[in-house]
Amino acid sequence: MPNNNFVWTGSEITLDVRPDRLDIRDRQFTPAVRHLHPTCPSPDWVAAHWQAYVDAGMILNQGSAGACTGFGLSAVINYLHWCENPDHQQVSPRMVYHLAKFYDEWQGDDYVGSSCRGALKGWNKHGVCSRDLWPFTVHANNTAVSWEAPKTGWEQDAQTRPLGVYYRINKDSISDMQAALAETGAVYVSASVHTGWYLSSYRQPKKPQPLTNLDQLPLIPAQAQGIGGHAFALIGYTSQGFVVQNSWGTGWGCQGLAILTYEDWQNNCTDAWAVSLGVPSSGVSAYASTDSYTPFQSGPSMLAGLVPPMASRRSGPPQHKKPVHAAHSLPPLSLDQAYGLSLVMDNNGALIQRLVAFKNAATSAEHIVYHAPLAAYTQHKSKRAFKLTLFALSGLADEDTTLAHIASLAPYFLANGSYPIFLTWNSGLGDSLDQLLSSEFSTAGKSTAQDMSIESYAATNGGKAEWTLLKQNAELSVLNDSPPRGLHVLARYLQKLANEIGQDHMEIHLVAHSAGAQLIGNLLPYLKKLKIKTCSLFAPACSLDFANAKFLPVLESGLIARNQFHLHVLSDELEKTDNVAQIYSKSLLYLLARSFEARHKTPMLGMATSLDADFFSGKIKDNAQWNPAAIPALRKWNDTYWGKQLPRGFAAKGQGLTPKQASTLHIQQQRYVHSGHEALRAGHTTFDYDEKTISATLLRIAGMKPDQTLPYPVGNLNL
Repeated sequence: MPNNNFVWTGSEITLDVRPDRLDIRDRQFTPAVRHLHPTCPSPDWVAAHWQAYVDAGMILNQGSAGACTGFGLSAVINYLHWCENPDHQQVSPRMVYHLAKFYDEWQGDDYVGSSCRGALKGWNKHGVCSRDLWPFTVHANNTAVSWEAPKTGWEQDAQTRPLGVYYRINKDSISDMQAALAETGAVYVSASVHTGWYLSSYRQPKKPQPLTNLDQLPLIPAQAQGIGGHAFALIGYTSQGFVVQNSWGTGWGCQGLAILTYEDWQNNCTDAWAVSLGVPSSGVSAYASTDSYTPFQSGPSMLAGLVPPMASRRSGPPQHKKPVHAAHSLPPLSLDQAYGLSLVMDNNGALIQRLVAFKNAATSAEHIVYHAPLAAYTQHKSKRAFKLTLFALSGLADEDTTLAHIASLAPYFLANGSYPIFLTWNSGLGDSLDQLLSSEFSTAGKSTAQDMSIESYAATNGGKAEWTLLKQNAELSVLNDSPPRGLHVLARYLQKLANEIGQDHMEIHLVAHSAGAQLIGNLLPYLKKLKIKTCSLFAPACSLDFANAKFLPVLESGLIARNQFHLHVLSDELEKTDNVAQIYSKSLLYLLARSFEARHKTPMLGMATSLDADFFSGKIKDNAQWNPAAIPALRKWNDTYWGKQLPRGFAAKGQGLTPKQASTLHIQQQRYVHSGHEALRAGHTTFDYDEKTISATLLRIAGMKPDQTLPYPVGNLNL
């Protein structure tokens, strides 16, 4: 994000605020019909209060930092609170600015500056804490500390200063701006700053006269050429212009205040917002639900004190019919805590910042992958190996739904002795496919002919391109880029954690569902120095070419023992009764194999027919399940996966495997699975909602036998 510098009193001030992008969802400020006074505030109010306001330290100084979005809004918040209570503590401009970058329009965090809307969104989501709890230090030479972490209790304190409402003001209407100031007392704005803002020529005595009237404030001389964008507070108006409260200290203007003429405002303004203070909440801790069970079968909750408060998301889980009796369930984590166990990546494999209390995505990842697991290990240290599970989610659901599901899944991993780290994307392929198919096809026309039309249409109208992009992004996520991408950071901190705990005292367990296999497969070459104990793939959405390149080498080398490599798949009958978007009448894997992969009818690792010799040895002409060009890949995989004896005839119904074969190839045969609360129609998307599949995975992670009972049995996975 480009920025410019403004040199004032020997220091360079970064001007980096950017105009808010157009958003038709913005609510517009409509002034009340009432008379406006000639000045605002009234002369009596100014005489009685403004000097006390200045003496209370409410004129802020951002130093050389490009943090005006935080300081400008903090000035507004301070002013509104101080007018109600002169004992008000300064709010934290660090928190406001940090959250502005968290919620603004630009991706990533490797930039300075932000937007007014981003700052308001942050205040709206989280409130704002005191400056004491989240400091912003500016040294005597005007340099600012680049980052300071919040202190304990900041999140509860922030809930005592919520935002009420915020409305965009028609910045070009002087009357609307004046009305907003008269109604609220202060307005949050941004504008282009010019050399007229250099007010050092405004001479003040060493001991300034008490600030008692608006006539004491200097005019900012108008200039034609702007230098850069700046956010600040307006706290009044006169016949000449608006009263600016700047954030360059009390040496600017008259004790930090000046008049911006109406003409200058209209020539240079970019954004204006009216706000109100909200009703404080009770400040209940987000950690309340985590102490009701005991992970690792001893001591307090593993999460207590380890998972920081983070950005909240709100969304419900998928809706299903056929409710059944609910089993006893562990309470879910808060969504904030779920983010504390999750690495979220964007479409390029780069990490996304989701933890409010950390400087950026890189430091968040270090906490999630290294510091928090290490603290858990230290807290629950025992002679047993520390079990850490990497769970790559399907990539089908949106981020809100995925994190809600993680909140339900995580307690069962923690309670049964495994520390989970979840891997996911910030967008879901499922929604895109729903929109693509529903725009052209009807749910009423299901047939083989329509399926063939869908396969052709989706391949040429964005579906294949989106699937190809997802696979490419999984590959990109291992790059040591600048900043490093998600899986590279994960592998690096896992190795650091193993070095700290001891290579022989830490076990890695891999779990992936659907497209999550793309992440785990690309990660494997970077885990060669670690001890991988088990690998469980749920309907892996990857071709056998990919499996031969990524999974086969680790099986051949022994990095993953063959008897600890588990596949959970649907029977072919269930694949053919599944659906995509209620329109395509087969499973997602069928659509990928026949439409989205490089060749038509590409065998997928997550399909039982890819593992059944009837479909690639001797009966090719009869069933035509796979492209003949894929037969070498099928044979290569199965010769290693099965060894000398290739099983046949089991794919259709999931029956016919020997006990040994069925011990690692788990074929879903029943039409319904259970989430612990309700019955779900078995399909590609239900594996990680199935209590039996999750229980079997947790049993093997715990080193228990399949017929044993978990210390904390899996309950409701669909909360």
